[in-house]
Amino acid sequence: MGFLNQVNGRTNSPTSQQQHQFNLSLYPARNLHVGFKNEYYVNKLVSKSNHTLFSDLIIRYTWQKRKIDFETAWNNIWNTSQLSLVSTSAFSYLESSYQLRPMQVLQRVRFSF
Repeated sequence: MGFLNQVNGRTNSPTSQQQHQFNLSLYPARNLHVGFKNEYYVNKLVSKSNHTLFSDLIIRYTWQKRKIDFETAWNNIWNTSQLSLVSTSAFSYLESSYQLRPMQVLQRVRFSF
């Protein structure tokens, strides 16, 4: 959605923001789950335009006899370092920029009693 706003009599350039999500869950075996999560942002801001992609991969194996989950999570696969967002109305323009955690791999073990 694009917005045109005016602050102090000065009209800013139109801005737009799109967010796309794609999630995929696979169960290749009875005790195995593979999940792939994606978020894609397209921003046209007053100061710049950018495209940002985030992806996470999760692999979980469940040992049902012992009620234990083994999970590996690979977060921020593309090592995206920054996200910029815009919020506009007829009276305001707010551009936010966030520094993000670097790519990481986590191992988890969960127990149920």
